[in-house]
Amino acid sequence: MPVWFRMLLALLTAACSTIPNPDACQVTGCDQGFFCSDVTNICEQEEPPGDDTTDTSADDTSGDGDGDGDEEPMTTGDGDGDGDGDTPEPTQASFDIVFPSEIFVASNAGCAEHEQAAFMRIVNTGTEPLDLSTFRVPQVTIQQAETWPNWTADVLPNGLAIAIDPGFGAGSLAQTERQLARDAGLVPEPTQGGEVSLVSFEWANYPWDFFTVSEYEITVEVENARAALIINSVASGTSGCWRSQGMARVSSIPIP
Repeated sequence: MPVWFRMLLALLTAACSTIPNPDACQVTGCDQGFFCSDVTNICEQEEPPGDDTTDTSADDTSGDGDGDGDEEPMTTGDGDGDGDGDTPEPTQASFDIVFPSEIFVASNAGCAEHEQAAFMRIVNTGTEPLDLSTFRVPQVTIQQAETWPNWTADVLPNGLAIAIDPGFGAGSLAQTERQLARDAGLVPEPTQGGEVSLVSFEWANYPWDFFTVSEYEITVEVENARAALIINSVASGTSGCWRSQGMARVSSIPIP
């Protein structure tokens, strides 16, 4: 091919490339449902609309996170005991017991068996009502039990099914015990529920030999607190099977 012909063909090709393609979609536009491609300059069919299904597994906050619809409801309790969804802690009970700390027992056979009522008073020193239906005496011990193995003692609650408010007392004291407690300033609180005996003290086979000295240790529990009472007992020649010589007031401690 002659050189002049090749040059003419190159000039014509360059000139034609500057003329817009009459079929280009930028010139002719596209029918509905098609769009003009910036790459090929031809009309291409639009993608059909999808079902727009959203993956819910990422924001599944109501259960196990698998989005399968069987989620368990979430709980709000965090287990730290701060009250936001947890069971509240029970209130700690607190009480005082007023009782004879020293008694004299007559040295005669008639006092081998004895029951004494109206010798104990309880005072609610807590912040909530104290439920006396939970009053119990789980243990009574005698210091000299080894010497006199038949000697027994028991403290029996009388079943007061009342609740006493903070700052009030319950239970009655016999005349001698009441006067001794008042003289010592041990019973300033008012009484709630009337003058009713709280417990009865019973012993059997008491060794009434003259000047028998012993010690009773009584454990009292109410709700979630307990107190330990110590009563010194002396057999003497005095009349009567129970004569209080002194009173005491002890405070409870939490039951571990």
